[in-house]
Amino acid sequence: MAEEKISRRQLERAWIEHYLTDADGDPVMAAKLTGYSAPHRTGPSLLRKYQGQMSELQAKLSERLKMGPGEVLEQMTKIARDDEHKDQMKALESLGKVHGIFQADVRLNVDRASMVAEIHALIKTLAELGGTQALPPIVQVPSARQIVAAKVKGTAV
Repeated sequence: MAEEKISRRQLERAWIEHYLTDADGDPVMAAKLTGYSAPHRTGPSLLRKYQGQMSELQAKLSERLKMGPGEVLEQMTKIARDDEHKDQMKALESLGKVHGIFQADVRLNVDRASMVAEIHALIKTLAELGGTQALPPIVQVPSARQIVAAKVKGTAV
């Protein structure tokens, strides 16, 4: 079987990727990992050639290596389905949150102005009666929380 010839450009792209990832910014190590025969000479030479473009190349590589939302969900699903994986419960919880399984969908339609007016009226009535001490012991004054709950439910206090 014929061996494919790798172009110089392909080798340089491989060196850039190694330089920015596996070699931790070491040009000689990146050249060794790429397979250059003279990495001590080639690595620094390539670094000089691409030095001005490294920030842009790093950004492009980072974008290419990022997981998209679909891939993240796919990986979490694999972990969640693996009974032997130590993070199975964490993955299940994360997936539950993503899919809204653990969220209570509570929406209150409360007219704030009328509720505040009603609370003020109750406070005024209490003040006129001399506070809760002036009421007979059988009569109970609802708390603000009870008033709000009743208002939300649409029931009388």
